Amino acid sequence: VLIQSALDGYNATIMAYGQTGSGKTYTMIGEQGTPGIAPRAFKRLFELAEEGRSRQEVQVHCYMLELYNDRLIDLLRGTSNLEAEKLEIKRDKRGSVHVQG
Repeated sequence: VLIQSALDGYNATIMAYGQTGSGKTYTMIGEQGTPGIAPRAFKRLFELAEEGRSRQEVQVHCYMLELYNDRLIDLLRGTSNLEAEKLEIKRDKRGSVHVQG
């Protein structure tokens, strides 16, 4: 339902919350042979996009963020410039939430 809703134009979020060592990374990413939620969701998203390719154009935009010790970290950016950019969560006039930075 989450992936189909994203293809229908709705924003979708997958989130894990919990204390250190509780299995958030394993749940979200998984390991070799047992993929977690994120790889399975992306796989299904691109399968559905390919199936509907003749009917519609699909653009995918994503964030992969970590909130750790009150710091927001862009996990897709890599580790070379972690200190260079401060990311902040903002809400626009329409109420949409986005990451600024």
